[in-house]
Amino acid sequence: MEENQNPINGNDVASSSTFRWRIENVSKLDEENHFSPIFIIGPHKWRLVAFHRKCNVNDYLSVYVVAVECKNSRYAKFSLAVIDQTNNENTLRKDTEGEVFQFTDDENDWGFDEFIQLKELKDANNGYIVNDVCIIEAELFIASTQESKEKLLPDEIMESDEEKDPITLVASTSCLDNASAFICAFCQTSKVSEDSGSMLRFANGKEVEEDKVSGPNVIHVHHKCLMWAPQVYYVGETLKNLELEVVRGSKLKCSCCGLKGAALGCFEQSCKNTYHFPCAFGTSDCRWYNEGYLILCPSHSDMKFPHEKTKKGNKLAQDNSSAVHRKSWQATASATSKLVLCGSSLSAEEKHLLANFAKISGVTISENMKPDVTHLIASTDEKGACRRTFRFLKAILDGKWVLNIDWIKACTEDMDLVDEEPYEVELDIDGCRDGPRNGRLRASKGAPKLFNGLHFYFTGEFVPLYKKTLEGLVVYAGARVLTKNSLLSRSDDEGDCSSTTLIVYDFDEEVSFTVLLEKRREAEDLAKQSRSVVIGHTWILESLAALKLEPLPRLT
Repeated sequence: MEENQNPINGNDVASSSTFRWRIENVSKLDEENHFSPIFIIGPHKWRLVAFHRKCNVNDYLSVYVVAVECKNSRYAKFSLAVIDQTNNENTLRKDTEGEVFQFTDDENDWGFDEFIQLKELKDANNGYIVNDVCIIEAELFIASTQESKEKLLPDEIMESDEEKDPITLVASTSCLDNASAFICAFCQTSKVSEDSGSMLRFANGKEVEEDKVSGPNVIHVHHKCLMWAPQVYYVGETLKNLELEVVRGSKLKCSCCGLKGAALGCFEQSCKNTYHFPCAFGTSDCRWYNEGYLILCPSHSDMKFPHEKTKKGNKLAQDNSSAVHRKSWQATASATSKLVLCGSSLSAEEKHLLANFAKISGVTISENMKPDVTHLIASTDEKGACRRTFRFLKAILDGKWVLNIDWIKACTEDMDLVDEEPYEVELDIDGCRDGPRNGRLRASKGAPKLFNGLHFYFTGEFVPLYKKTLEGLVVYAGARVLTKNSLLSRSDDEGDCSSTTLIVYDFDEEVSFTVLLEKRREAEDLAKQSRSVVIGHTWILESLAALKLEPLPRLT
């Protein structure tokens, strides 16, 4: 049964309605999309889509609102609910919190990827499923054209052109037109202000002259966005790690504006808030430590930076330091001279611990994951999980020790090298286990590289630097990256379907489900031509992080 309550018709007026979708045979719901009947609000057609989304730890029911035949932009805010059929007070409802979303021909669906865990949906104590029937309710408010502009555009752009200084008007609108100015790789705007600093250009670690700013491989960044990017640093006049930091930031959404490129994180290690520098600077409750380039978000602004310890704390640190130095380092110089340590996502305090350990022990610290590195020291959260960085994956492939910072603390306390195994990282924040251990065991047996004999072709749109990083990882893991011509010629030679040739598309969970589905269909079309297998790019990351090949889809 579908219900439309209080529909209001009109071509450019606000309208609203409630629709209920009765889904039968819920137990058979799978990863394929299941669409509701079409319903009408105002002049527009809509429908809902639900599907079963698998995750590393939990499985979810995902629910989206879909604009049907969306030739022109539509603007709407909405709420979605799973009805408890036995206790209405237990109904689970999620909404857009007043935010108006734009539906277009390219992005015609918006919703909740992790609406409800399947185990909660199926729990007999809840009334979400009765007689294998689930009821989803959608309440939509369709905004008028003028109202949508007021919701979606910055206040200064809503002012009439006559009321604005021409120079101010150009500055405020330049970031909306990619062709009119260069965009900062971090904060995603071309607008230059006192908060952002001037726009700089770099290629291969060197600043680019004005006449070459449009050249290949040039990265444009605001001065302050660059200075506050945690993993970027100078060696002499050469800028290091900019490309990798841009790739890392391209997957992080700003906690203020919601756009990606947010490389600046809260100093509190367990906090997931990330920001563009101008956005954080405009947030009054953030707290800053300028000398250390550290920030505490509003939720953790009452915490202390490393330099803010009490006098008693400083005295204790000095006393401990004296006690440590009075006890001599026990390990022989020959043992420590062989150790080369590298850090991964370390906080300022952890970097200090690592530097102090190197000073008293004589081990070498490497700024990059070079072949001679023996130990990667990774920052971990309260669950012991580390971030899945490029260094982390490369250490696994090389069979290096991947240890948490407690190993450094234990060695410093004992003034000797302690056994590494109790401190080995077992988990990453995406749920993969035992990658470092598997890497060491594989290396000790002289096993071939994980992707040995595999061929990869990357299709569709990727963030260019991220694609370059992925290609570098698969080659490092023993695979070969194909061009389109070599892909098709290889399929002609092999004839039958090949499970060693993989078509990779960007499985970006942040884009709409429809866009994701279209990416996969394009990859599948190419796979049919080349008799290959389709995978999302996350298959590569999951396989590398655990150092074992994830299952492949069946050949067709």
